[in-house]
Amino acid sequence: MPPLRSLPSLPLLLALIGGICLTPLQAQVPQSHPTPPPAATTTESVLHRARKLCALLLDTPVEIAPPQLVSQKPGQLFPTELPPVWHLALRETQSGACGHLLLETDEPLTLHEFAFDFPSPPTPRNGAWIAAVPNLQQFPTPPSKGSSAPPVASGCVPTAGASLVGFWALQGFAQWLPTMEPKAPKAAPEALQSATLRLRQHLEMVTFPDDSGYTDNAMPLSGADPEQLAEALRKDASQHGVSAEIESLPFNPSLLQESIRQRRPVLLSCIVRLPHKPQLSWGHEVLGVGFDHVEGVRYVGIVDNFFPTAHPHTIRWIRDTVFQDMITVRCR
Repeated sequence: MPPLRSLPSLPLLLALIGGICLTPLQAQVPQSHPTPPPAATTTESVLHRARKLCALLLDTPVEIAPPQLVSQKPGQLFPTELPPVWHLALRETQSGACGHLLLETDEPLTLHEFAFDFPSPPTPRNGAWIAAVPNLQQFPTPPSKGSSAPPVASGCVPTAGASLVGFWALQGFAQWLPTMEPKAPKAAPEALQSATLRLRQHLEMVTFPDDSGYTDNAMPLSGADPEQLAEALRKDASQHGVSAEIESLPFNPSLLQESIRQRRPVLLSCIVRLPHKPQLSWGHEVLGVGFDHVEGVRYVGIVDNFFPTAHPHTIRWIRDTVFQDMITVRCR
């Protein structure tokens, strides 16, 4: 897949500024229009593969639901044309907590992504991650004063940026989140939402109707070009007296790993499925907080602002081939 900046079509340009809704995690994955699996693939072989992966990734037993082959929904707002994947819902036997696997439909059934929303977070077996990064979910933004327009979802670009601001506020740069309680052990959602609204003022936000079911209540969606986010963060940091080195560049796995080892989350642009509605996808902005290697394949751990979970430490892990660009931030 070419970098986002080179995609010329209108639908994919819209996808670039997507990732824009607020919805609860759903237990059941809605059915789309599945493509028949390869002739050699059976649901039993997919289950066998999933059991092998769970034994590799987890120390606790899990129940695995029957696999579902999920294709992209025709006519969705952001037609990214991603290929079908096998979706398998997981449930931890001991606590009843949930998770999921997405497997590609190639011959080895390569693991595409995974997430375990468990009380005790599984740690990377061959990598590292940054714990306790604020996990702000998108929220309804209030209409402008005197406007009768309905609330609009906050959008992935400023919301991901606000989680990054919250992280640095907790690392000794509290002035970047002035509404945070003094000596607070974590950044309150209200303070993070305030930072989101500030960043939106530095971005060219675009609003879309949700005609495809990204949200559960048809809330209008909003998005912004992620290439504007670095400058928005520079302006916001300067206004709050924070000295920060902020650089925007193409995705680099080695640089990501170096940043994670030095405990610096990285903003990432990507094209991904919705984890709880994998028949939908979009261009999305997220916060990279970890890396891992599974069976020789590289994965990036992200805090996803459109993935509400039962536990704030839950990380979504995705193959690093979905990422296009990154923004690194170093406060000093």
